Amino acid sequence: MRWPTGWLGIGIALGLSACAQAMPADAPVVERVLGDRALREQLVARGTQDEHFVHEVLHQLGQGPDGDRKLARLLAEHLHHHSTLERAVFQEVAAHQAFQDWILERLRGQQDPR
Repeated sequence: MRWPTGWLGIGIALGLSACAQAMPADAPVVERVLGDRALREQLVARGTQDEHFVHEVLHQLGQGPDGDRKLARLLAEHLHHHSTLERAVFQEVAAHQAFQDWILERLRGQQDPR
């Protein structure tokens, strides 16, 4: 049985209209953000103006089982694509004495005891 071209057009139109429908207000925030370009743009705009907001987002990403490792991997992948940001982050972290002490401790731990 062949589908008439009109039915195909109606099917495509219905599919597109379903995609264009507004996300329900009670949908999880993540789904609303992923489905709403304007909301994503608002969150990005807020992030560029509010360091505390960005810090809170990063904090929440690091929560949960293995959250620190997942967040670290996400940041490493992002920094890999932005070499100037990668250098700036390393310079900022390296300026802190605690980081320098941590590196030295790690290096000393790798040496063979004699």
